[in-house]
Amino acid sequence: MIAFRHFIVVAFILFQGVWGYCIYNRLTSGTFSVSQEVFSLNIPARKTFKKVLEKGTSECCHYTNRDCSFHGGNDDKAVFYFSFDWPAYESKLFLIVCTTGGGLTVLGSEEDHHAFCKDATGSVSEVGIVHIDKKF
Repeated sequence: MIAFRHFIVVAFILFQGVWGYCIYNRLTSGTFSVSQEVFSLNIPARKTFKKVLEKGTSECCHYTNRDCSFHGGNDDKAVFYFSFDWPAYESKLFLIVCTTGGGLTVLGSEEDHHAFCKDATGSVSEVGIVHIDKKF
């Protein structure tokens, strides 16, 4: 599993283009629904980006699209809400926080899944997948 994680991180760095971010589903099974909230200091957050990603797929949104980056830049805070649809059941709601300048990869299995964010500088780090009590 560690070698697979390293492969994903390297591939993540190499194939990230000039998008505000890309979201990659690299789970071994299952799909997930994702929505994003875009933040600004003086304006309430709004959900804008909503997608369902099947296993092995990705979705990208350009940094100039205000549905993905409030200021049209590559360093806005992005809050992603996830609901996993595993083969046996649908999960509760989860939260992952990144910035809009890179991307997000979710990988693993139903029992052991992880998320990695890449920022505008190319730095990749594992981030928490936080369970929340909120509806999608």
